[in-house]
Amino acid sequence: MQTHVVDHPLAAERLARLRDETTPSAQFRQALRELSSFLVYEATRSLAYDDTTVRTPLADAPARRLSRQPAIVPVLRAGLRVVFNRWRQWDWIAAQRVDRY
Repeated sequence: MQTHVVDHPLAAERLARLRDETTPSAQFRQALRELSSFLVYEATRSLAYDDTTVRTPLADAPARRLSRQPAIVPVLRAGLRVVFNRWRQWDWIAAQRVDRY
């Protein structure tokens, strides 16, 4: 399994807030939202895209569109809050669920 370490000062600061037992609930939730954004950006860094052109009010401009729609799948119950935060913000990401029957 490939592992990627997110070594960014903003991510480290948000993680410190999450770990601190004195962090109030509202700040905890805000730090979780922000950290999950950082993690999604890092995880989607290598998504495939297609080069295209879009029309702006002034002229045509080069652009990139994702080749396929990404899906986000929570692992364990703790991941549900991360998925919920990102799914509400980025409605173009499909939320998936894996169940055991």
